[in-house]
Amino acid sequence: MTLPPFHWWRTVFFLIPAVTVAVIALASSLFPAWRATLLSPMVAIRNEPGSMWQSTRLAIDQLFERWGVDAHNGGDLPSSPDAGMMTALIEASRNASGFREAIHAALDALRTNLGAETALLLEANGSGELRATAASPDQSAAACIIPAAGMLVGSPRLAPRRSLAQRHEEGDRSRRSRRDPPLERIPMNEIRHIVFDLGNVLLRWEPENPYIRLIPDPVARKRFLADICNGDWLIQTDRGMDWPEAETALIARHPDDEEMIRAFRRNWHEMAPGLVAGTPEILESLIDDGHDVTALTNFAADTFLEARPRFPILERFRGVTVSAHTGYAKPDPDIYRHHAEAFGLSPPHVLFFDDVMKNIVAAREAGWNAEQFTGADGMRADLTRYGIGVGS
Repeated sequence: MTLPPFHWWRTVFFLIPAVTVAVIALASSLFPAWRATLLSPMVAIRNEPGSMWQSTRLAIDQLFERWGVDAHNGGDLPSSPDAGMMTALIEASRNASGFREAIHAALDALRTNLGAETALLLEANGSGELRATAASPDQSAAACIIPAAGMLVGSPRLAPRRSLAQRHEEGDRSRRSRRDPPLERIPMNEIRHIVFDLGNVLLRWEPENPYIRLIPDPVARKRFLADICNGDWLIQTDRGMDWPEAETALIARHPDDEEMIRAFRRNWHEMAPGLVAGTPEILESLIDDGHDVTALTNFAADTFLEARPRFPILERFRGVTVSAHTGYAKPDPDIYRHHAEAFGLSPPHVLFFDDVMKNIVAAREAGWNAEQFTGADGMRADLTRYGIGVGS
C-alpha cells in the first residue's frame, strides 16, 4: 500500500487559525479582571452617536483603556478587582423589561460591582460637552455636564472603599453606609441664569377660546385652527410680519374663511386669559432670592405691547427677548444666540424652560440646559435637581 504524500503546508494552515482562536480566548478571559482593578470610584459611560447599546458597549471598552488619561481624581486610587463585572452587567440588563430599564440596571450593576458612588451614561451635546441622560442613583444626573475630553470623573470626596464581600455582609449593595462621610454634590456647571418661555409657561395660551363662540361645530373649529390659523401661519407674526400682511396672505389662500381669519387678531385678548397656575409664585421666589431671570418668547410685537399692561408680572424679568423684535423665532438657533448675547448669558450656565419640546432640543443644541415645562410642580422639581431651591 502506498501512503499519500505529506503536505506540510496543510498542517500549517490548520494550526494558524487554531492558535489564533486560543490566544484570543485566553486574552478575553483575562482582560476584564485585569482592567477592573484600575477603575475609578465614580464612572461615567459616554454615549457616542449611533446605537445607544452599541455605544455603551464601546464606551465600556474605552473605559478600561483610557483610565490613565481621563481620571480626574489625582493621587492613588483603590483597586476593585472583580472578574465577574461584565457578567453582572449582562445579567442585569437581560432581566429588564425594556431598553431604558436595561440601561439603568446596567448602571446599577456597574456602580455596585465597583463600589462607586455614581455611574452616569452621557451623550454629546452640540457644544462639545457631555450631558447625563441616565444615572445610578437616578438623581445623580441632575445638571451634570462635563467636558467632552473626559470620560471618568472623580467624586470630590471619596468614602472609604469597602470590598464587595463587606457590602454583601452589611446588606448594603445599593446605598452608602451610614458610617461613610456625606456625599458632596458632584461638580457641575453652576446655574447662573434662568430663562422662561412665556406662552403656556407663565401666560396661558388658548387660541381656541373665541372660536368656541365663533365656530360652534367642534369638528369645523378644529379643522380651522389646524389647517388655516395654525402655528405655521402664526410664527410669521412671531418673526416680525405685521398682522394686516399676514392676514392678507392667508385670506388669498382661503378666501371663504376671511371673516374667521380676521377674527383671530381682533379676539386675541381672549386667547391669553390669565396666568399659568403656580408659575408666577416660582418666578417671584426666584427673583426675590436674587436669581437672574429673563424671558425668551415667540410673540408678535403688537400683541406683546397689549400683554404688558394686562400682566404686570412681565416687568419682573431682568429683560425679555420678543421674537418679533429680532426677526427670529424659536426654534431658530439664532434666537438663542441673540438672547445670550443681549443679556450676557453664559450658555453652559443657563437653565431654560419651554413647553414645546423642539424648542428644548434647540436650546440644548445651543449649549443651554433646558427642561420641558409641564406644570409648576415639575418646574419646582427640575429647579431642585439643578440645585436651585424655590420657596413654597
